[in-house]
Amino acid sequence: MAKWHPEESLLQDYWTEHLPYEFSMLELTYDYLKLDHGDTINNALIESFSIHARNLIEFFRDKQDVHASHFTAAPYSPKFVGANSGALGDTRYKKLIQQVAHMTKDRTIDDEKKIGGDDRDKIIGALRKEKDRFLSRIDERFVLPDQDSVRVGSTLSTSSAFSALSLSMGENSDPSRR
Repeated sequence: MAKWHPEESLLQDYWTEHLPYEFSMLELTYDYLKLDHGDTINNALIESFSIHARNLIEFFRDKQDVHASHFTAAPYSPKFVGANSGALGDTRYKKLIQQVAHMTKDRTIDDEKKIGGDDRDKIIGALRKEKDRFLSRIDERFVLPDQDSVRVGSTLSTSSAFSALSLSMGENSDPSRR
């Protein structure tokens, strides 16, 4: 059976909208968690951060329908997979899966076993590095040589898509645009 490959229009949607949104929301929730907003808001921010982190980890690990390899010239494997997985190793990844948006037997009430500030620091650091690594391997179908425009299939978009993706982490962007 042939491996499924998304249509170019779906890749364009991911490149111009979904990926920048995921990176932006991850960064914004991380920043908002630096301040205390009370238990309810803090919990919502932790859940949001964790869901966006998990989405991006799974995108890089090729665990979703649309994944990093669809956008790169050669097969893509993130650095955080395997024996040297470091900050995004199985322990933190399992915490993201078990503790957020899943009612499993592995959910915990022990604060030491929950996603904490140190976990978030390491997760976002690793995802920032992986995002830069990913952007350096983008297939020429998506980036023109001057990187001022993004090309998907026969469609040429303005530079805003590439800029949003390459700058969304570390910049304050407005997530309400989605």
